[in-house]
Amino acid sequence: MKNSMPLIISEFAVWRLNGTVVPLYDTLGIEAIAHVCCEAELKTVLCNPASAALLLRSINDCPEKYEALKNIIIANGEATEEIKTMAAERKITLYSFEALIEEGMPLPDPELPKVEGSDFCMICYTSGTTGTPKGALFSHINLVSVGAVCRGYIYEMSHFGRNDYYISYLPMAHAFEHFMQTACIAAGMGIGFSQGDTRKIVDDFKALRPSVFASVPRLLERIIGKVKDEVAHRSWVVRAMWNVAYARKVGAVMVCEK
Repeated sequence: MKNSMPLIISEFAVWRLNGTVVPLYDTLGIEAIAHVCCEAELKTVLCNPASAALLLRSINDCPEKYEALKNIIIANGEATEEIKTMAAERKITLYSFEALIEEGMPLPDPELPKVEGSDFCMICYTSGTTGTPKGALFSHINLVSVGAVCRGYIYEMSHFGRNDYYISYLPMAHAFEHFMQTACIAAGMGIGFSQGDTRKIVDDFKALRPSVFASVPRLLERIIGKVKDEVAHRSWVVRAMWNVAYARKVGAVMVCEK
């Protein structure tokens, strides 16, 4: 499931109930998903219809690894008849994210448990490219502390606030994405979600015009290369303006780092 509003709303709800969130890469294979579901003892899963169908089909291969799974919440789409049938056969309850939001709006605030900073809030698993996914435990203190450092860094670059936006591109399974979201929310910034397609990232930038963007070096190099190629085919005036603007921006960043 790509980064989206239901994911952020759900994780904050789980944290407020002193639960633990386990974000997963949507590129994980069936064996990796089964391993995580078993090791983390996942009781409830939030996903889109396609992921729900894949999850339910994979239960037949190793049902003992899904014994803890009781609920599936489907967002960004509706459950198909196939999904409903498979869920019923496996005694798993299906919920619609949108229906839960609507049902909960008029309800009074529930009594909430006390949350300690040392309580675990998240288990981030690796992508599984080097073997069986491995999980790293994060406490609320971990999340808030690193988020505060990220906020301090972006605040040094500019006094970002309510009129600024952060574009959520890194997968929610990436720990750094959570740190950046925490920092931007604390700064009062808005969060927009990319389409999850590297080829369309420039279109996402044009639509949202974000002030902050967290990514990996490979993508940043690709963006820089594309921009430089475009500038190279422009007039000498445009190239000169670009070189001056680029040099001043690099200089400003270097000053912030000092």
